[in-house]
Amino acid sequence: MKCAISPQVKVGDRVVTEFYQGLAMSLTPSSTSVRKRVDTTTGQRAALGQKPAGMVVKTVEVDATVQAVDIKARKVTLRGPRRTVTLEVSKEVDLNKVKVGDQVHAIYQEALAISVRPAEEQQ
Repeated sequence: MKCAISPQVKVGDRVVTEFYQGLAMSLTPSSTSVRKRVDTTTGQRAALGQKPAGMVVKTVEVDATVQAVDIKARKVTLRGPRRTVTLEVSKEVDLNKVKVGDQVHAIYQEALAISVRPAEEQQ
């Protein structure tokens, strides 16, 4: 049985899925207790005639209150307007400056990319 997915896809081609996460955080004045959240989703796809590929990026931008800081595990628990989440924080953020009760501005992104690579690139 033949499957007509795309004329650019050949037997032996490899479907590759990649997932990325990221968090950027900066302190905002602690005098404000307003929590807000903005969600954005964007997408891209391969040009017509190219091998199938695409990416979806979800971005959550939130002003939140710090509920917990785990310096050793590099995790921060944030309470936003909709929910409370615990996120990993990169080494670039100085967690010694982040305290419970601080208001922070955080940007969290998740990206999912899917592509088809030719069989000869499978080494």
